[in-house]
Amino acid sequence: MQTPRPDRGVVVCGGRFPRLFGLLAMLKSGFNGVEMKRPNRSKPMTHRIPHLPLFVGIALALSCLAAPALASTDATKDDAVAMVKKGIAFIKANGADKGYAAFTAKDPQFIDRDLYLVVYGLDGKCLAHGANAKQVGKDLIELTDIDGKFFVKERVAMVKAKPTGAWQEYKFTNPVTKKIEPKVMYCEKLAETAVCGGVYP
Repeated sequence: MQTPRPDRGVVVCGGRFPRLFGLLAMLKSGFNGVEMKRPNRSKPMTHRIPHLPLFVGIALALSCLAAPALASTDATKDDAVAMVKKGIAFIKANGADKGYAAFTAKDPQFIDRDLYLVVYGLDGKCLAHGANAKQVGKDLIELTDIDGKFFVKERVAMVKAKPTGAWQEYKFTNPVTKKIEPKVMYCEKLAETAVCGGVYP
């Protein structure tokens, strides 16, 4: 096994990001070259990373660090809960008319990737819809998804049973992909309405 010269960094790597560790070590050693060693059950393995210009090494290292953060492009269930609570707070502070108008007009503060808000009366009438303004004003109590599930009727029943928050599952068009996908919807009861926001897990 070679003994690295003093002008080279040595990094012991394992797991998913050996290249990232090597690049970071290269940055630290001033790009004079770096040897990367990975533990092996039988025999140590040494990889030599060639000399790279400084800006290339920095770009590659940053891209590796940023990859996990960019991996998720969909809103989460936690995002849905937070959005519904934000919407309810807005309605309480500004009134139902302004709230419904903001949700339906796709006010940026109430849109997060594939997440938006809807409001239904407990009679099934759509009062606000952040993805399809044409639904507003319609009685949708008998609306079903592609599997025949009466999801509006279920939504109304569940907020009556669990007014502080409940989840439902059905299939609906994803506004980002434009495809019908499984959706989970979080709803809370506010007066005689259900304020809801859903995501596509």
